[in-house]
Amino acid sequence: MPDHVVAVDGGNSKTDVVIASTAGRVLARVRGPGVLSPLLDPAGWRDGLVSLVDQARRAAGVRTRAVAAACFLANVDLAVERRIARRELGRAGLAETTVVGNDTLAVLRAGASRDWGVAVVSGAGVNAIGVHPSG
Repeated sequence: MPDHVVAVDGGNSKTDVVIASTAGRVLARVRGPGVLSPLLDPAGWRDGLVSLVDQARRAAGVRTRAVAAACFLANVDLAVERRIARRELGRAGLAETTVVGNDTLAVLRAGASRDWGVAVVSGAGVNAIGVHPSG
């Protein structure tokens, strides 16, 4: 039975991957290059992210699929990019459940105790999201 989770924070300039136990203990952390849009080369895009996750798994001494993977990534802005990203990361079999979203959503969720608010990511590009209390 899987006993770990995968978290991927993929930005324009760098990507951080963390493997953590289901109890919340960080087992490994790996940093790699930023992520491009999955539209350009879906399989290559997937393989680059999976390679980083595999490095983190090796560092953590983990050989099984994770319970869950949360991948919040730059350049997954459009509905078509989200569909392709979900499809490709689903094919990779990173975890029993894989969630994919834009990196701005991660900032919103990490910084807000409620399901609404405003978040701004400012790095190689600028992205912002605002969610009204009604959703």
